[in-house]
Amino acid sequence: MVGWDRGHLAPSADFRWSEKALSESYLYSNMSPQLDDFNRDGWAELEGLLRGYVARTGHHLHVVTGGVLKDGLPVIERGANKVSIPEQYYKVVLDLEAGKAIAFLMPNVKLPYPIEHYAVPIDEVEELTGLDFFNLVEGQESMEQEADTELWIPAVAAGDVDPIYAPSLPRGHFNTVQAKLYMGRGKKVTVVGKVVSSRYSQAGHLWFNLDKQYPNQIFSVMIRKENLVNFSGDPKAEFDGKVIAVTGEVSKFGESAVMVVDGEKKLKVFGRDTQ
Repeated sequence: MVGWDRGHLAPSADFRWSEKALSESYLYSNMSPQLDDFNRDGWAELEGLLRGYVARTGHHLHVVTGGVLKDGLPVIERGANKVSIPEQYYKVVLDLEAGKAIAFLMPNVKLPYPIEHYAVPIDEVEELTGLDFFNLVEGQESMEQEADTELWIPAVAAGDVDPIYAPSLPRGHFNTVQAKLYMGRGKKVTVVGKVVSSRYSQAGHLWFNLDKQYPNQIFSVMIRKENLVNFSGDPKAEFDGKVIAVTGEVSKFGESAVMVVDGEKKLKVFGRDTQ
């Protein structure tokens, strides 16, 4: 499959308990064309998330994985069988011991958003695929309407939130994922997100992490120690846990986006004089 990864449906890492099972996970019947950035990043992260859930809870999981197939999909032209390239992949997950279920529906692209953004009720995957999952399980109707990310994703349970839905923001406002597009461009933009953690550094600078906490932060705000006097109160106390809009230039700090703010006119609770 030139140009595409041979993406595992059932992940090979789940079969390391058996040399034969591990070998058979590489059969083409368990492969599907996936963009390399999708297969090696977002898809691999989801596989690791479910393994982590099993390790954390000790529960058995029932997982159904597949590509969303439909007429008119592009195909692997060089292959004799003209294998279709799905535009979306899903995992449908059931924990019978907890009586909980969830699904993840992901586009076959480099995923811009965190994993929880792609969590959906199983009903949504059933409607899209025409398949009826777990139809013999008692109580499956109510379980298939849930998408409780706090149960499945520790970071969400710890306080992380999904970046704000971009189309819901006013013109000229961007969410924390979109902020990365402006790193190093020298353009002033307004970024909106929830302060999920904050701290004073040893040097006395104040840091806010928006939407995602350390070490998974995607956008941070820094107020230098010398600029704290430009705030009428304690910005940490004022903005902790709030959805804020912050205006300035976006810089790169490691792999995440950072905005340095020098005064309170650049940082407001979202909805207060921001729209």
